[in-house]
Amino acid sequence: MEFISKKYKQLRLVLDPAIARREMGAVTVQGIRGSLSGITVEFQNGFYETEDEKIIEMLKNHPQYGVKFYSKIGVDVPNKIGLRQENELKVLAEEIRSTCPKCGKKFKNEFGLLAHMRKHKNE
Repeated sequence: MEFISKKYKQLRLVLDPAIARREMGAVTVQGIRGSLSGITVEFQNGFYETEDEKIIEMLKNHPQYGVKFYSKIGVDVPNKIGLRQENELKVLAEEIRSTCPKCGKKFKNEFGLLAHMRKHKNE
C-alpha cells in the first residue's frame, strides 16, 4: 500500500520506538510494541510504500494519519479530529503569542503585543 505526504516530503514517523535495556551485562534493543529494533518509516519525496500488514495498520492508526499523510488507495478521508486539533493548537499558539504577560490584554497579532510591551518597559 502506498502512503502520501504532500506537505512533508521527507516525513519520518516512529511507529515503535526502540529502547535499550541492560540485562545481565548485555545491552539489548527492543521496541515498546514488541518489534526487535523499533519501527520507523521514512517518506521519500512524499511517498512511502509497504506491503507489511502490521506497518499498514500502525500507519492507519497513527494520530497524524489524515493530517500529515494519507493512503493512496481506498476511501480514506482526512482525519477531521486530527485537523481540528491541529487548527486549535495553531489558534492557541497565536493567542499566547498575542497576549500581554503583564496585564493580560489581548491583541490581534504579536506585532500589536510588541508595540504594547514598549509601554511596560518603564514599569
